[in-house]
Amino acid sequence: MKKNILFILSFIICGGLSAQVGVNTGNPQGTFHIDADKNNPTSGSTFTFAEQNNDVIVMPDGKMGIGTIHPDTKLDIRSVDATLTNPTYNTGFRLVDGNEKTGRVLQTDANGLATWKDISKRDIVIGRFSAPPRVFSDNDPAVVATVPYKLIGATINLKPGKYAVYLGISVYLPVSYPLGYSYYLPVFFSSSNTSIDTTGFSYQSGAGTAAAFGGRMVKNRGNTSLNMIQGSLIVNVTNPAGITLYTFLKNIPLYNDVTLTATQPTPPLTSYRFDAGNWENFFYALPIN
Repeated sequence: MKKNILFILSFIICGGLSAQVGVNTGNPQGTFHIDADKNNPTSGSTFTFAEQNNDVIVMPDGKMGIGTIHPDTKLDIRSVDATLTNPTYNTGFRLVDGNEKTGRVLQTDANGLATWKDISKRDIVIGRFSAPPRVFSDNDPAVVATVPYKLIGATINLKPGKYAVYLGISVYLPVSYPLGYSYYLPVFFSSSNTSIDTTGFSYQSGAGTAAAFGGRMVKNRGNTSLNMIQGSLIVNVTNPAGITLYTFLKNIPLYNDVTLTATQPTPPLTSYRFDAGNWENFFYALPIN
């Protein structure tokens, strides 16, 4: 007991008399320097990796190095000689707190308290195509003026977070459309099934309530023409409870802005038809954070 007290007193006295304290070294490089293997040079400040590898040092600015005498952070642990072309990597850190397990990573809470946890992951989210199973655009411009969008049976449920959303839908142009006629058909996402609403989510592109994307509808054959709209974009779901994302198509009146002439066919009943059961349709989202 007396020996322990004397050692502590001598350590305190020596520390008060000297700005640097060395253990197993007469050439300390910091405020407190331990050379566990007693292999440091007796003078100078140039140390090899092998000489530093068994050292512990505390610098005047409070930084602590383990395996290095030049710590760059509050705690700098090094177990590899980075100067070598093919360094040999060794384990430099171990935490055994009861939560350790193969494949887990060190994660912290809001206060910086760390423990081992499984990597947070979210699986791909698959959308669905259901009611209404078939959607037609309206043929009356007066109706289109009051019903500017048509809800189609494409929905996807998303939890909070960012997603890359991918949608592909097949759309028919009717038989009686003039060959070669075309128009642009926009697609909209919404958190409401009655109107275009971005409450609870946002586009990372900053599109607001504008169209997510769209496609060109072309009459390229004599009978019904099948066209494909497909696209993707980044969506950030901010509602803590998550959202259901609904899909709308712009309601296009007959021939849109094309002037009808006597030589053109009798106008069709609709500008397009969407079938939820078409095998070409797809809807899914990939979590990206």
